[in-house]
Amino acid sequence: MKGFNHEPREFFKSDGENYFGWFLDDLMDYGYVDDWLYESEIFVLSEPYKISWTKQLKTKTKDMKMSVLEKVTYEPDFKIIWNKKAKGIFYHDIGDEINDPKTMPYFFAQDGITRIEVKPPHDFQNKTAQAKIKIKWLRTLGTFVQLAIVVPKVSKGGNVSPKNGIFNSLFVPERYLYTDKSGALRKINFKFKTLREWEDTRKQ
Repeated sequence: MKGFNHEPREFFKSDGENYFGWFLDDLMDYGYVDDWLYESEIFVLSEPYKISWTKQLKTKTKDMKMSVLEKVTYEPDFKIIWNKKAKGIFYHDIGDEINDPKTMPYFFAQDGITRIEVKPPHDFQNKTAQAKIKIKWLRTLGTFVQLAIVVPKVSKGGNVSPKNGIFNSLFVPERYLYTDKSGALRKINFKFKTLREWEDTRKQ
């Protein structure tokens, strides 16, 4: 499915995916992203494995197959198609020379394309661990997927986890400043910038 601006929440499977869609919309508005797609690719990690056997009938035999392993597929949440002006700012292509890992852009890409798996700060029902296995599996087939946590979790003591979440590392989209349903000003309990503020800071 093609990227779009501010699609209804019901379209996505989680709040994190919805918020990341808003994040990508802002990047498109500022010309850093040419397009983005949601659940647009299905990768086959393993074909089904079947064992052949022969069934004896009354007067003849019949060739049979028994399924031992099911087909395994994986569908990343997002595909980002970057504008070249974002290179070195928001993304770097895998294989490019790195001068300083501390100043390396947040996202990595293959030929200007980044694939993202969005997960919450906590591993709900072991789904993050399962996704990591499939991401590593897909890597052996030559395709990279980046696991991303959009909104960090803030403890009662004020600790932010993870420290490299997208919203606390980069910026929050303009739409996230307001609550999902009522549109009231959202209470955000971690330090943040909008994309406009992020750009102003970068120019200083």
